[in-house]
Amino acid sequence: MIYKYNDYELLYLINEKSDDALEIMFKKYEPLIRTRIRDFRIKNKNFDDFFQEGLIMLKIAIETYDTFERKSFNKYFDLILQRKIKEILNKESKYFYNVCVQEDVDYLLEQSEEEVFEFDNNLKRNLTKLEKNVFEKMFEENKDILEIAKEFSCSDRKIYNAIYRAKKKIRCNISNK
Repeated sequence: MIYKYNDYELLYLINEKSDDALEIMFKKYEPLIRTRIRDFRIKNKNFDDFFQEGLIMLKIAIETYDTFERKSFNKYFDLILQRKIKEILNKESKYFYNVCVQEDVDYLLEQSEEEVFEFDNNLKRNLTKLEKNVFEKMFEENKDILEIAKEFSCSDRKIYNAIYRAKKKIRCNISNK
């Protein structure tokens, strides 16, 4: 029954407010959504979240598809779906890999101010003068790259490099503790 209608017939019926046509369209594209999720090697625990995003993207594709385009609806939806999955994965990697470990934060909160200051200085002990100054300006004084570059009379590239090196050294110091 799912393949009884082609996409254009279903899109027409959906535009005519047919709930049955919308349900048929969802069932028809469910295997494609599952395949894309598998292709991107999404973990089983996240499967339902990505599947829901796929259904949302299908709804958006139905609403935005122009029947006069040269692309088929299938290709149009597949493109939207893949872009959304990539967008979520990019956000997820930034979210999971650029966070502070909760235990370290709790540990710092329980310490006195002198211990926190000592811990902070130990993390920065291997930094060069430029790296330490740039790191403090950026993360403690909340200045942006261009402001720091102007203040130190150097290129923004030099500031980016100093920040990169400082982060790398601090990560190394944390992992060694």
